[in-house]
Amino acid sequence: MIKSIVKAILTYFGYQILRRPRHKSQAKEVAPAFDKIHYGSGYNYLSEWLNVDIIAKGPENYMYVDLTNRHPFPDNSFKFGFSEDFIEHIDQANSLLFLVEAHRTFCKGGVLRLAFPVLESVLVKHFIPSDFDIFLKGKEEAYDAFGHIHFYSKESLALVASHIGFDLQIVECGKSIHPQLDGINSRNTSVNIHVELTKK
Repeated sequence: MIKSIVKAILTYFGYQILRRPRHKSQAKEVAPAFDKIHYGSGYNYLSEWLNVDIIAKGPENYMYVDLTNRHPFPDNSFKFGFSEDFIEHIDQANSLLFLVEAHRTFCKGGVLRLAFPVLESVLVKHFIPSDFDIFLKGKEEAYDAFGHIHFYSKESLALVASHIGFDLQIVECGKSIHPQLDGINSRNTSVNIHVELTKK
């Protein structure tokens, strides 16, 4: 009764009450039907891959997964992974959680391909010269406009990858020695770096 009254009052004043969709708990592990996973897929669903993101619904090969939480997959589930323009949207602490869970759920020798804006290129493109107004504009362009929170540098990513248990290799956009990852990138920007992390 009270809920309906509050809802009526809020509606009268132009407010809309939205409920977040309920999703299955990630505590329960699910054996995936695919050995390839596409992290932060958005609406770019790859066929013959498990696409994961926090969009409410998707096709049959899509699954709601909060990638900053424990991933709902058993150890050694995947041989290949891909993520493009995702990791810069989460802070450093959550990116560590994402990467350690990717490592856990990958088979030994499994390869995770990442494409994201690298700090070195972001600085060159958006933060020259050393002037406050230029830097303020750079902040708007590099961070605020796209919801970017954190950029890895080559050195910091190499440090994190090694610490977690990955070998890191910098690769060309759209090119890989692995057929499953060759030509998979959908975007090539001047600030993006392309790396492949292999589970030791």
